[in-house]
Amino acid sequence: MALDKTIQEFKFWASMSRKPGQPADYLREIYDNLLNDQRVIPANVEKHPEIAADRVWESFIKKLFQKDYEFDSGFYGSLNEYSRKVAYFFHASLQGTACYPGAAAALRSVKDAGLAQGLLADGQCFTLAQLQRGLSRLDPPSNVDALIDPSLRWFSYELRARKPSERIFRQGLNALAEKGITPDQILHVGSRMQQDIAPARRYGMRTALFAGDKASLQARSKQLKDPATRPDVLLTDLSQIAQVIGTENQ
Repeated sequence: MALDKTIQEFKFWASMSRKPGQPADYLREIYDNLLNDQRVIPANVEKHPEIAADRVWESFIKKLFQKDYEFDSGFYGSLNEYSRKVAYFFHASLQGTACYPGAAAALRSVKDAGLAQGLLADGQCFTLAQLQRGLSRLDPPSNVDALIDPSLRWFSYELRARKPSERIFRQGLNALAEKGITPDQILHVGSRMQQDIAPARRYGMRTALFAGDKASLQARSKQLKDPATRPDVLLTDLSQIAQVIGTENQ
């Protein structure tokens, strides 16, 4: 359904090969092939490679150019900008996004405490826009650039590596080290034991497992009991972050 919506929105079908079946079925075949092509690029140097969604769509659009496909660059921008917009639309059609209740207030509490606040996440070129949109729905004045230092944001699509990749964690730790922040001064908050908590502990960070949402929580009882992976703090509500950093500051 998401592929079909994308085809209709951007008028792809007029320049796609006419094959039996639904347009989305044919596009799915092309999309899967392009995904596989992207996976090959970093495979030799990265155990947990990330795929940049906009690059997949840019490759697809370039294929359509061979069949005289055109888009309104005056409205959509350059090919790179257009590819990002297509990627955003497809993902929005595929999966809804929203911020957890209290997310804006939790971010503001850290900001107001005068602490450095960063974002190290599996994400795509449109993730920041989705985050801003979600925060604005909770609290209209919220501004992600004001709450989260732009120099302290690391996304998997930029580094071509997903958590628990050493690359993405090292990138964040090195940048924080330049600001005089050591791993033991960092509280890493996440909802996945294998991708968030375990590697953060391995690199010397303090950890908080957010267990307030069953849909995103990925934690086994064995991991919670293991001293090597057990989080320092268990959060059931994002407002508890203010309490945790308050305790730490004291």
